[in-house]
Amino acid sequence: MFHSLIFSALFATTLGYRLFEYSGERCTGSQVGLLRLAGPSACNKLNEGVATSLLVKIDNVHDDQYSVNVYDTDDCTGSIVGTIQNMNGCLNLYAFSNVVGKSVQVVPVPQKRDATESEGFETDYLYNLPPPDDEHLKVPIAHGLFRTVEKSNRTDDGAYVNEAFGMFLSAEPEHVSNIQSLWAIPIEE
Repeated sequence: MFHSLIFSALFATTLGYRLFEYSGERCTGSQVGLLRLAGPSACNKLNEGVATSLLVKIDNVHDDQYSVNVYDTDDCTGSIVGTIQNMNGCLNLYAFSNVVGKSVQVVPVPQKRDATESEGFETDYLYNLPPPDDEHLKVPIAHGLFRTVEKSNRTDDGAYVNEAFGMFLSAEPEHVSNIQSLWAIPIEE
């Protein structure tokens, strides 16, 4: 965890993604780690045995040029357990039978795309909402709860400047299920 804090401090204003490690499935429970990965980055080991899920949040205007890959080995050389590009999402690190996500790396995508991609990550309305217009973003600050921020509020290297990118309020799994059911049921006027 100490390594994660040092690494995130070193890259406080560079291109990248913010990654939050949680003790519970579906990015619930206690936060047990935080990474700020500059793209493309070196391989970073996750808190195996402590972290059960991983939340990835975009926080830079250039995030569409990179994807975050989660590997089943400590050195980012094994099979990819999950991948996500240009969107927010949660990955259960123990989601597939005996495969465990152990390390993470930001890698360049072969060609800039307007479309977003994810494999293995939960990327629904708990983590992503369309912006109200072209000048704003919806940033998840909890499951199904978003803050609207201005796209123009960013540093020279493209990193967005707003505390919403550095926070995510965790909930219990039952609460997340309740939020999901509320979103699925239309509200009658």
